[in-house]
Amino acid sequence: MKPDILHFPSVDAWKTSWKDIEDLVTSIYYILESKRVERSSMSSSNSDKSYPMLMAPFERREGNIDFDSRSFRKKLQGRLRKHIGDLCLLCGLPQEALIAYHSALDALRLSQDHLWVAASLESLCAVTASYSSVVKSDHCLESPNDIFEKYREAVINYSKFKEAGVLELEACLKATKVLVDMGRNL
Repeated sequence: MKPDILHFPSVDAWKTSWKDIEDLVTSIYYILESKRVERSSMSSSNSDKSYPMLMAPFERREGNIDFDSRSFRKKLQGRLRKHIGDLCLLCGLPQEALIAYHSALDALRLSQDHLWVAASLESLCAVTASYSSVVKSDHCLESPNDIFEKYREAVINYSKFKEAGVLELEACLKATKVLVDMGRNL
């Protein structure tokens, strides 16, 4: 039986208990995922308004949002899937992160949410580059050229927002680093 509270008498004791921390974070992930599934099973008219709208710091909340539109629901669903992918990655679940990022991309492309498409593409590249030797999946990008093309698409999507200039530059630098690490030239 696992304890409900993790208590460490000193920092040294904490350093030896990575398994406890890993179990805690994995439990948090499953709780969040079960909440998402529970809410998605509610009626669509009530469930859309109960979710918080995930936004970048420079995005403006529009006053005239149509909460019942198909585009808004796809945008909300895509952003939540991208967030779930980030949580999976933080919990050390790269396979689930890949699935979530692909699902997010499908929804975000339909809603033309370019900023979050770029972020999802960048995350997909990061998982593939970091875990390509560990994860064998249909969702992984297959070659360094695929990774480069996804980073290129991310940069194009970031370029549609003048406030995302730093993100655009970071994506270029990350693409360069990944290609160098893989021993590839452009």
